[in-house]
Amino acid sequence: MSAPSAPVRLSIEPLTPNAFSAFGNVIANPSGSPSDWPSTPASSSANQGTATKYSDVSHLTNHYGLSPSHKPALPLISMFVCSPRPLVSALDPGSTTLPYPGTTKTLRVPVLERHPYTTQTFIPLGLSPSDRDSTYIVVVAPTLMEYRSRPTPLTESLFRPKGPGRPDLSRAKAFVCHGGQAVTYAPGTWHAPMIVVGPKDVEFVVLQWGNGIAAEDCQETELERDEAVLEVVVEEGAFGLRTGAGVGIRAKL
Repeated sequence: MSAPSAPVRLSIEPLTPNAFSAFGNVIANPSGSPSDWPSTPASSSANQGTATKYSDVSHLTNHYGLSPSHKPALPLISMFVCSPRPLVSALDPGSTTLPYPGTTKTLRVPVLERHPYTTQTFIPLGLSPSDRDSTYIVVVAPTLMEYRSRPTPLTESLFRPKGPGRPDLSRAKAFVCHGGQAVTYAPGTWHAPMIVVGPKDVEFVVLQWGNGIAAEDCQETELERDEAVLEVVVEEGAFGLRTGAGVGIRAKL
């Protein structure tokens, strides 16, 4: 067996609607940073003038009619409780033994998954937007357009199925998110199971469609089996993060 390829190391960047737009969309209060939005959701006064309603802030898309089985899907609401685990000290890119200086840490991402016929929305609960001890990291990758799509059309359209291509790690991204943000993955967007940074569990309400057929609801790729290595690099203090608290993953969607 050939040696694994050099690690693909992702530096985290802040989650904004514009930065995430190739992978899905961000749910957040649009009035905070209007320039971060591709287009500002329409708003109207509600509840006798005591609230502002923003319409269509995310898309709940169901393409199971294009699946091989054509089995109808149902809307699903579930909860994921994601627990912390420690990061590991990062190695210098030019060395197999020397760590980066300071408190730089890494997290290896062994698996990416996608939901080919449905959007999937993660909404954090009980996490303050100002809390920098507990945050979460979203890792995403576009699809390599290697093959003609069967049974779905080959398309770059954001909310259409992406076809059977594998993840393009050269264009993968890692975003740090706070408690005032939720994310919706577009159908077919490759993503890591949810990553939580901090000292405590974080609960997420998850919205998606599903028909109960495993291969149509969720597809996974084990990167190390394919001799690929994907790591997220987290630096102490980056965007307010405190790496000493640890990081965690628990999800199979």
